[in-house]
Amino acid sequence: MSHDYYDDQSCIQRIPKRFILSVLGFLGFANLYALRVNFSTGLRAAEDDGVLSDTPSTTQGYMLSSFFVGYILTQIPGGWLSRRVGGKWPFGVGIAGAALLATLTPATMRMGARPTIFIRVLMGMFEGLNYPAMHELWSHWAPPMERSKLVCLSYSGAYFGTIVANMFSGYIAAHVGWTYIFFAYSGVALVWTGVWFFMVYDRPRQHPTISETELNEIEVAIGYSCDASKHKPVPWGAVLTSAPVWAIIVAHFVQNWGFYTLLTELPFYFENRYHWRVQQAGVVASLPYMAMMVMLVASGLAIDWLRDEKRANTTILRKTAVCSAFTGVALLYISAVYSESHGASLTCVVGAVGLCGISAAAFIVNHIDIAPQYAGVLMGISNTVATIPGIISPIVVGEIVKTGSFEEWQTVFYIAAVIYVFGAIVYGTFASSDLQDWAYEDGDDTEPVAGAF
Repeated sequence: MSHDYYDDQSCIQRIPKRFILSVLGFLGFANLYALRVNFSTGLRAAEDDGVLSDTPSTTQGYMLSSFFVGYILTQIPGGWLSRRVGGKWPFGVGIAGAALLATLTPATMRMGARPTIFIRVLMGMFEGLNYPAMHELWSHWAPPMERSKLVCLSYSGAYFGTIVANMFSGYIAAHVGWTYIFFAYSGVALVWTGVWFFMVYDRPRQHPTISETELNEIEVAIGYSCDASKHKPVPWGAVLTSAPVWAIIVAHFVQNWGFYTLLTELPFYFENRYHWRVQQAGVVASLPYMAMMVMLVASGLAIDWLRDEKRANTTILRKTAVCSAFTGVALLYISAVYSESHGASLTCVVGAVGLCGISAAAFIVNHIDIAPQYAGVLMGISNTVATIPGIISPIVVGEIVKTGSFEEWQTVFYIAAVIYVFGAIVYGTFASSDLQDWAYEDGDDTEPVAGAF
């Protein structure tokens, strides 16, 4: 493939293609999460319109959680598929499929709870492809010294999409109609899908307008054969007995336990503890997501700067970020429950979620560090386990919080704090950013590192 005509390209075409991938990934995850989280607002608005208004609260819970049933099923298959065919099509199809199914949601809601649950499970199955697919793409596109900032920028779109959906879904329902919550976000997602398929390629060498400079920079920095590695069987035994892999899995689980506990139960906590409705506080309700988005991107930039400019050890950086952040989150959880006012408690919550951004910037890239050619599969494994808190955390909280008393919420926050401390200990002990021996490719110049228990 010739890239000699690059000098005649426009300014837009001169933008490095890996940065375009990061921006499109950001917008993709924004669409992904907008499609995911707008259902709760749409459900409340539909009930006000007489649709599903007589549905028992238990059935409503099934409708809200059914997404995760489908989501957890396709994580590992999504990683395997992305490794075989590349991440471009699974990522795009995941969002396009979810968008098309979202347009059917108003009709299924009018039909009843069971059709709605069925559609939500299918949406979860489509969206379950996306994180493994994006990790697969970055394993081929992100030079090691730029991994953190590129990956974190793309994944931060999830929180931007959540903010947008929470801020505008209610407005759309009130001024246009609740069905348009689903149609509007689906339309935007389908437009994005067309741009994605047109502009994104699985590997740098496949891109028709990439410069020779950028192509060489990426391929030399990554240093393994993408095409050869995809035909190599996944060493499942080595993967599942690898200490660094389990360190990532534990960190991912811990992060999501705290995140789901905070953001799912936050409205109930503030109403029980302070008689304050966070949903009515406008932009304040979005502060935790804003904190997560900003800190995720800033931490990704900081980690890469320290690695590149200061030659800091990658393993030490990632361990320091995760362990210090997890410890800080545990302390802020305890501080939040003892705060005397809703303002002080909310400050602790926002600070805790911001620290989650720091830890995520470290471990979310770790799959690519230790086994780039299996990054999609590893993300599928860790995200499968990390989805479990989304299912069981609300159940645990529901079993503990019966009356909304201070003591009950104190137990919830103490459990989360203990889980975070456990995560810090495990990640600090077993995590690594070194290429593992089972991920070593013939011809690599990198020295493999053993990492089994």
